[in-house]
Amino acid sequence: MWRSSGVCSRSPNFPHLYDDIPNTCCNIEVYLFADDTNLSCIDISSNAISKDLEAISDWLQNNKLVLNIEKSVQINLGSASSSNTFTINDQAIQSEPVCKYLGVLLDRKLSFQNPIEYVTKRLSTQSGIISKLRYYVPRSKLVLYYNSNIKSIIQYGLLVYGCCSFSSLSPIHNLQKKILKFIFFRKRDDHSSDLFEHCKVLTVYELYVYELMKFVLRSINKLHSEQYLNDLFTFNTETRHTRNSTTSTLKINLCKTKIQRFSIYFRAATLYNILSNAEMLPANVRDLSVNQSMNFVHFFKEKLLIGNTELVNLVFQKVHR
Repeated sequence: MWRSSGVCSRSPNFPHLYDDIPNTCCNIEVYLFADDTNLSCIDISSNAISKDLEAISDWLQNNKLVLNIEKSVQINLGSASSSNTFTINDQAIQSEPVCKYLGVLLDRKLSFQNPIEYVTKRLSTQSGIISKLRYYVPRSKLVLYYNSNIKSIIQYGLLVYGCCSFSSLSPIHNLQKKILKFIFFRKRDDHSSDLFEHCKVLTVYELYVYELMKFVLRSINKLHSEQYLNDLFTFNTETRHTRNSTTSTLKINLCKTKIQRFSIYFRAATLYNILSNAEMLPANVRDLSVNQSMNFVHFFKEKLLIGNTELVNLVFQKVHR
């Protein structure tokens, strides 16, 4: 969008100017994605936050840029609510219980019910479309439509909103079954597990495990663009030697709270250790290129994941319920 002053967001100089924002803050962590900015802090005094916001305000004025305060939202994560209201350019930042960041809805308690309800609503719309199309479109084309239009709705942000209980994702799974039953003209009470395997469609639980596998492989092979993601996991010093291979597992810190046990860190490490102990990982798992990593993930999906309810239950710790 063009401005009467400052630098146009489509200008080649805009990214370099925009990347200078983190240098203005001393206490707040700044995360940039395209023209979206996320300011986050933990256990920082309100005075320190206000000081950094003043620095950002000065930076905007010096560069003749305008902040759209109506699109700026403050959210306080955690059980304890804060009554502090912060301002920038003498305008109050609205505090909300839920906010959308990069297309994913986040609530104050990180329950992820809001994104699940959002995905469920979109899947319901797609279910209605399928129920009408099935009379006019071949079954193979409907499966292709599912993989190209419906799967992406579930998959986007799943690594984040999937950090919840097994039962919380059941509305999405139920709609997946409903859609496949529509495609194959099954009755409402008929089973659908064979349809998932026949079409090689991953359930929302399997799709989440698939995303975990991609994530942990990128982390241990230092393939993430952010260094803190590459340093998220550490290996145990002890290794187990067998006749055919040498296996090593990831160290899992003690997780006492539910939100810790539902975290990407805990579940990804759990998945890796399950596969490592079962000797299902490649010998060079810690030295994979991008292409090698994706090739193994594809093999993992096709040969080890589809229809593997035991692995899904272990990752979600459903067996302990």
